Amino acid sequence: MKIPPFAALAVAVSAFGAVPVFVRYFARHLDVWTVNGVRYGLVAVAAAIYIAIEHRRRGGAPSLWRCAMVPAAINVGGQILWGLSPYFNTAPVNAFAVRSAFFFTIVWSVLLLPDERPIVRRPLFWLATLVTIAGMWLLFHHAAMESASMSVRGAVVILACAAFFGAYSVAVRRCMSQFPVLLSFAVVCVYTAAVLLVLMLCRGDFRALGGLGGGMWGLIVASSLLGIAIAHLALYRALHTLGSVPCAGALNLSPVISYTLAWIFLDETFTAAQWLGGLCLLAAATVLLHVRTVSADGK
Repeated sequence: MKIPPFAALAVAVSAFGAVPVFVRYFARHLDVWTVNGVRYGLVAVAAAIYIAIEHRRRGGAPSLWRCAMVPAAINVGGQILWGLSPYFNTAPVNAFAVRSAFFFTIVWSVLLLPDERPIVRRPLFWLATLVTIAGMWLLFHHAAMESASMSVRGAVVILACAAFFGAYSVAVRRCMSQFPVLLSFAVVCVYTAAVLLVLMLCRGDFRALGGLGGGMWGLIVASSLLGIAIAHLALYRALHTLGSVPCAGALNLSPVISYTLAWIFLDETFTAAQWLGGLCLLAAATVLLHVRTVSADGK
């Protein structure tokens, strides 16, 4: 039985909202390379099984693996930076700041997809750009007053992460639009996991995994399945029925869930200025979504 689309969207928003809290908690116990490798490695097992099933049902698609190389390479960069971000920033800061990925998606689209370029002629695009910059400054300004080096590093890491995630969305559209979405995601997941596992073996303290208790392993498995597999599956289910606009708008609620969970479980909160910055980023993402929708309707 299929999950109703609105229920699927609620699951996706909740799952994406939980991820920053999970990875921030893991950062207190494990290094970035081990966290990235084990989380993606677990999901890659399920992805490989799905690919094998689809291979038997539909036959092989060598071109899919070739086309997935560029998006997968970009995703690897994004995942490394996302894994690094909780070592510099709190979970609420990362949750709100990474929403700027939608801004970078539009920037990369304008640079690489000619049909997206008319969007830069709209004043609201530039207004949203200014609001995005203001939001990021407000998010990190308070931390900069206390620890300048940490704030600058944290801002650079999460902004670079958002830029990679934005580029990933455009790369998937440009390189893999002719393939089934779930199969494309599974192939990218396998590629990404392979690189992250090699990095874990080369640079991570993976032996620490042997000393983890059952509770920690349960959290790692839950974060892998919930934040990578279930979140994307639920989102694709919602996208198929509801379309991209309501889904993209609803995903702007995920940082609020992250903030609530971080407050409850990690005792991490915002200053008033950081709340204003976070709300600026969500407002900018909403305006950019509107601009992109209007621009697409006008073509």
